[in-house]
Amino acid sequence: MTILKNLSIFISHSSKDKNVFEQFVNKILVLGCGIKDSDIFCSSIAGLGINSGENFRRLIKDKLLGCQYSFIMISNNYKQSEVCLNEMGASWALEHINVKQFLFPDLGFDYLRLLMNVNQASRINHPGALDQLFEEFTRHNQPEKRS
Repeated sequence: MTILKNLSIFISHSSKDKNVFEQFVNKILVLGCGIKDSDIFCSSIAGLGINSGENFRRLIKDKLLGCQYSFIMISNNYKQSEVCLNEMGASWALEHINVKQFLFPDLGFDYLRLLMNVNQASRINHPGALDQLFEEFTRHNQPEKRS
């Protein structure tokens, strides 16, 4: 198996949807795409997020400033969270970030509405979108053998 170097991903999500995005991180990003845990920031997953005593707002800001990709995990819970919407706005404002929107399976694309539909979105469980993501990662990053 190979891992990808020099890749930094910020997962913007609602903690209420942990069962879905945790599988996305573990099965798609880590196992499927070979991304190292240390290159993923996801505040709700132990080891990938915020440690006890850390300043939440400062860490979020630093992680967004340092990432290459921001994955916006859109669900009903996401759109109801002020923190999530702030992360989305910050992701859009930072021009160096490649923003990828992933829509949960139970939602239609009309759910995005105009403000969220600036960039194309993909279904989180669509095989073609996941293949495209893998191809993009491997095209732009150097794979190395995992030991």
